Amino acid sequence: TIPINKTAFIDPRRYTFAEVVATTCHEALHLKQVQDGTLKWDDTIKQLIWKDVPFNMDDVPSASHKDIVRYRQLPWETDVEAQERRLFTRICKSASLPFKSYPTTYVKLKGTK
Repeated sequence: TIPINKTAFIDPRRYTFAEVVATTCHEALHLKQVQDGTLKWDDTIKQLIWKDVPFNMDDVPSASHKDIVRYRQLPWETDVEAQERRLFTRICKSASLPFKSYPTTYVKLKGTK
């Protein structure tokens, strides 16, 4: 998700349909953070702002596989992770999607057990 222009990117060719739905939930929650103003980009100082606290981009770990554990500890990520499974379940139920639980491969990709 890129807060400056409220854009999220998802490549559906690499994942199962359930993983795409889970990723869409995750990114939609980031877009909600941007919409609410809890996550924003300050172009003047070139920093992400989370709940009025600036984060220097040089100190923010990348979402690469080697940094995924540190990345997932960022406050905007923990906020989303606390909500994404519930949103996934609600969307699947309301759209009558055949998924009964969160995709396990998605959980492994995100570095959780």
